[in-house]
Amino acid sequence: MERSCEWCGKVFGAERRWDAKTCSVECSVHRHNERQRASQAVLYEQRKQLRAPSPDIACQHCGVTFAPYRASSKFCSRRCQWNFKTRAKRPRFRPCSKCGVDTPTRPGVPVCDDCKVDARRDTSKTQAKERARTLRAYGITEDEYDGMLAQQQGGCAICGRPDPGRHLQTFFSIDHCHTSGAVRGLLCHPCNLGIGYLQDNPEIMRAAADYVAARSPIREAPQCLYSV
Repeated sequence: MERSCEWCGKVFGAERRWDAKTCSVECSVHRHNERQRASQAVLYEQRKQLRAPSPDIACQHCGVTFAPYRASSKFCSRRCQWNFKTRAKRPRFRPCSKCGVDTPTRPGVPVCDDCKVDARRDTSKTQAKERARTLRAYGITEDEYDGMLAQQQGGCAICGRPDPGRHLQTFFSIDHCHTSGAVRGLLCHPCNLGIGYLQDNPEIMRAAADYVAARSPIREAPQCLYSV
């Protein structure tokens, strides 16, 4: 029985099954895809008629008025969308929120470098709270601390260093006796650690001093192992 292909019109016979509509698998695939596209187009038109028409809007990038293809559309084309997002990532000059000077900033609250305060560097309040807590812990006042520092000529009681010797620390460490708890003086951070590691033991400290004095830091020249 001869039949005509519904896609290409070619005549075919018994080589295909009795209910075949096309002459080959390729024609069957093309026919199926075409029918799918047609059905999708019909559904799209039906949904378009049921959906309320959206008013024309202006593209956020180029300003051209266009009919949005969905309710959330903001750009008339993919190129405008890409250009808008790429430009948004670049630094833009906007007035600083504190001083008003134009500064290149990214989206957000613009603050120039002069007005920007780094919390890690602004440690004045933290140091003041830490100093007050330390003074309360050892039972001394600000005047007593200043008097002790004046007696030590403004430096460490051991080495005379004029600064606390610790990063971002503005006050000297308060040295105290671990047995009685009495305050002995103000030390820089290295000296305070040193006497702590030496267990606050005068004998160990003297032995360490003798050891350092006996071992001269001057190194002798290395002897040649091979004679010429």
